[in-house]
Amino acid sequence: MENKINKGKNLKSFKILQISKLYYPWIGGVERNLQVFAESIKDKTNIKILCCEVKGKTKLEKINDIEVLKSLSFGLFLSIPISPLFPFHYKKLTKESDLIHYHSLFPLGEVMEILLNPGKRKVVTLHYERLTRNYLMNLYKPLLRSFFKRMDLIIVPSRSFLNSKLLSGFEGKTEIIPFGIDMKKFELTQEVREIRDKIKKEYGFPILLFVGNLLPYKGLYYLIKAMREINGNLLIIGDGPQRKELVELTQKYGLIKKVHFLGRKSFKELIYFYHACDVFVLPSLYESFGNVQLEAMACGKPVVNTNIPTGVPEVSIHEQTGLTVPPEDSSALSQAINRLIENHEERIRYGEKARERVKNFFSIESVSEKILSLYEKLLL
Repeated sequence: MENKINKGKNLKSFKILQISKLYYPWIGGVERNLQVFAESIKDKTNIKILCCEVKGKTKLEKINDIEVLKSLSFGLFLSIPISPLFPFHYKKLTKESDLIHYHSLFPLGEVMEILLNPGKRKVVTLHYERLTRNYLMNLYKPLLRSFFKRMDLIIVPSRSFLNSKLLSGFEGKTEIIPFGIDMKKFELTQEVREIRDKIKKEYGFPILLFVGNLLPYKGLYYLIKAMREINGNLLIIGDGPQRKELVELTQKYGLIKKVHFLGRKSFKELIYFYHACDVFVLPSLYESFGNVQLEAMACGKPVVNTNIPTGVPEVSIHEQTGLTVPPEDSSALSQAINRLIENHEERIRYGEKARERVKNFFSIESVSEKILSLYEKLLL
């Protein structure tokens, strides 16, 4: 134990730079993962974050005691920040740093690594390994392969990533470390209990919950169709370009009293809804990991997810913490959801096992310790 503490203190003398496309308060899977991780190691390392603004001037901020430099951006094009000053900030901060930890996919950061080649220790966490536009991914792959060659270590969140051709040949320097969450933030406090009860009173039983961006690959089309066979309320938290189409689909099927579009919610508000729901549903056609199911599981909720070849079914396990169904199958979704609605004991048992699984395998404390251990191997 003493040796581990001494190593932790030694890390404090090294400057570690995290590079990501965006950061809090932008809410997305990558940004949320990085924030939780960064805040868990801020007292053990000398950490800074370099990212871009969604749109706006350069800002140097302190966010929960972490220094964050957000480079000027004129907005996003194909989800990539248009940030002409990013190379300047990148060159300055990487020169000052001892270790660079990239959070990919982030083309701007990867191009900077290839062009400027800072001679530092380098780690990348691959948060997802494909783009929604396949033709862009085909153009992007050679750049990513070149980028991976320059890394000392590649971190992936699940075993499924090892099957990706993108990582072929890099198995020797690839580590599987899942994303983690801070269990303390999902506790059922008195405040959470009171607001949870208000939500339950408003929507009744059962409450089904979806959280995410409204995009075709999220599979909401199939979930809304499934609601024709389900006697309950579906709460959809999130927004995006598919909203209009999904609202029209809801109206077409006469589901406006059962399907509720609630828009975006803050992280604090999300916790109320996680605790209020009876079943959490992740009907994605593609999703690298599905952090939102982790968050629902931390609140003791069973999950209905899809059997896609990614980390999603590795997080919530079929017949243990919920049910897994084929993607693009409204009938299978409705059957799984109805089974959990109609079987109280099974629903509660899966929820309890879900919380236990998160505590045992996905706590941010254990995840951070594994990554800090990798930092130590590279720096000490």
